[in-house]
Amino acid sequence: MSNGYRTLSQHLNDLKKENFSLKLRIYFLEERIQQKYEDSSEDIYKRNIELKVDVESLKQELTEKTELLEKAS
Repeated sequence: MSNGYRTLSQHLNDLKKENFSLKLRIYFLEERIQQKYEDSSEDIYKRNIELKVDVESLKQELTEKTELLEKAS
């Protein structure tokens, strides 16, 4: 009977170790995903700012060209 208990005890310990390893793996994978998300959100904000600057410069250029057209006519 002690052999069966020892086998079950060893199997339980192995499962506990595997469970801990899987929890660690999940933790680190979630951290990696979070870092990628943060990096991509920073890129999105930078791109958004660049586009806003482009829009404003194009508005200014349009205004200047409209004024030139009015002067020419």
